[in-house]
Amino acid sequence: MKRSFLFVFALLITIGMVSNVSSAQVKVKFFANTATISDTVTSGWTVTVTGNKITSWGAGEPLANIGGDYWSTELNLNTGDTVYYKFRANGGWENGDNRVLIVGAADTTLPVQFYKYSGADGGKAQYFRPWGEVGADTLTVWVRVNMQAVIEDKTFGWTDADVDSVVVMGDDKGGATPDLNWGTSHYLTREGETYFYSGRMRFAKSHANITPGSEVSYKFRLGNLWGRDELQGSPNRKFTIPVDETDTTLAYVYFNNDKPVVRVNEDTCIITFNVDLAKAINAGGFSQGDTVIIRSGYFKSGAEDGRMKQLNILVGTNYQVKDTIITSVSKQLDYQYYIIKNGNEVRENYFNFAYEGITGAERERRQVLVPSKAFTVNDKGTSPSDARRQPIFPSQAKLTKDVTVKWLVDLRPAYAKVKAGGTILDEQGDATVTNIDSIKVWGVGINGPATNVPNVYPIGDWATWNRDMVADTNKRKMWDNGTHGDAKANDSIYTVEITYPSGSNAGRVYKFGIRGGDNEGGNGKAFGNNHVANVVDLNSTFKVYTEFGSINPLYYSEWTYTGQDPTGVGRNQDGAPREFALDQNYPNPFNPTTNISFAVPVRSNVRLTVFNVVGQEVATLVNETMETGNHVVPFNASALASGVYFYKLSAGSFTSVKKMMLLK
Repeated sequence: MKRSFLFVFALLITIGMVSNVSSAQVKVKFFANTATISDTVTSGWTVTVTGNKITSWGAGEPLANIGGDYWSTELNLNTGDTVYYKFRANGGWENGDNRVLIVGAADTTLPVQFYKYSGADGGKAQYFRPWGEVGADTLTVWVRVNMQAVIEDKTFGWTDADVDSVVVMGDDKGGATPDLNWGTSHYLTREGETYFYSGRMRFAKSHANITPGSEVSYKFRLGNLWGRDELQGSPNRKFTIPVDETDTTLAYVYFNNDKPVVRVNEDTCIITFNVDLAKAINAGGFSQGDTVIIRSGYFKSGAEDGRMKQLNILVGTNYQVKDTIITSVSKQLDYQYYIIKNGNEVRENYFNFAYEGITGAERERRQVLVPSKAFTVNDKGTSPSDARRQPIFPSQAKLTKDVTVKWLVDLRPAYAKVKAGGTILDEQGDATVTNIDSIKVWGVGINGPATNVPNVYPIGDWATWNRDMVADTNKRKMWDNGTHGDAKANDSIYTVEITYPSGSNAGRVYKFGIRGGDNEGGNGKAFGNNHVANVVDLNSTFKVYTEFGSINPLYYSEWTYTGQDPTGVGRNQDGAPREFALDQNYPNPFNPTTNISFAVPVRSNVRLTVFNVVGQEVATLVNETMETGNHVVPFNASALASGVYFYKLSAGSFTSVKKMMLLK
């Protein structure tokens, strides 16, 4: 008996079931560089590292600033663990795929990792450098300048033509560098759509004048003309060659040391927010009784950044709150709706098509011009391009069974755009579409958390935007050849089927890309603009039909979109449905309201009725002549008892019946 006990105990140790047995720990030192983040400052900033083995993702462990844009921390991690992690700055997440570390058996100091922030940097290799490859004999110094005050105040003769004319000049140390010279303009690159410009200065380590600790003089200028250089009459800028001659980055400076005027919010405004959540309810992302809040004052548009206020139900699906906000009359106020589920805030899926600023992340916030010290905001629009449209949210529910989702994307809006002479720009790569033949040759892929399947593809919600995404035939490539669930070959409607296991998320965020490029937004200014679909697990299959570019319908003006929730029926080139169709009601089950969608290809007499299980007609929803198009009819069953009902669409020789369930 004693030997048996020892054997079992040894076995439990082997498989890790004895709680006081743990893996050996080693120290891992992380170094992060935030020079790739626009507006990086050291004072008041927080930078953290988080992951599956580091605070279970979440806020993460803090890094200490060790000078300029450099940050560091040392963590104890278990030998043999595979750690997936990312850096966070001021609560925001870096872009790109997760970083990966397999913890070794000895203490480790990792190389410097640059924060993957902008569209150009997101998704790059774990140890990428913003200045690219250089030789071993080359010392690289990364320099940055903020042009906000110059651009906004039009100083130094700034015009829109100067947008690509910011340069750095300086002491070439006797020919030690090809990038710095008082007689030559070394042009810098604008960082996305920000006020920041940056670039590299290379020095030959072997040059006699490059000695550790020596100083290099430099300054910034607009174009090639003296008189447009900064610091006139003041000493030039200087930096010191690092003692160990390692590559480094210089903390950013303002051109001519002129800082922009900070917005001061001094107006106390009483603002009433009215919002209709009907679309959010119908899409399955919100339920009566859920908590909905509004946060305001983002991007310094209010005295409180992210001020929170809970909304209360007013009547039906309408919610309201009155708040006193300190902001500025005649200026924009930024705000956003959230729901609170399981203690977590879930942000609405929103994109501001009318945004005119240069801060990309601000496009994902709502804005309202403050007209006076007391006014009302009505967010009740139904058009997907209406700035005051109703919010939608990704569902936080978990699937109760395995569901195979058929994802379909109609590429004909892209054909229509390019055929009319338009160009579909790529946000982050080289997949800019200018030729309609390229669309067919290149193909299309799906990207985002919709492709993230537990136990199959658990890591990395977003793949790197490039042609490899379309080459991923096991996951992201979509098909128009009659295979992989595609209904009809060569009809420009591409398909891929993904099975999501029970317990995985019902809410799915996604986006499409021709040639795997981030080009669905079309105009090069739609980074962060994505689709959201909430999977319903009433059956083991579910279909999501999306028209390419419907996240940015204003740009694809050559195509008439059916709306944010198209029926999935194929359409003619003029946008009309090709056939009669009756869709499954949504939501289903429902209480007490639901929507019934159907398609009418030609002007017809249409009758839509509801029956109980014994065949008695309990409601007539439509009995009239209807025009060509896709139609949505609401059904309110508050007067009916819980149970199974059937709805029937009759139009000419077409008849279709579907089942729905009322649960009170």
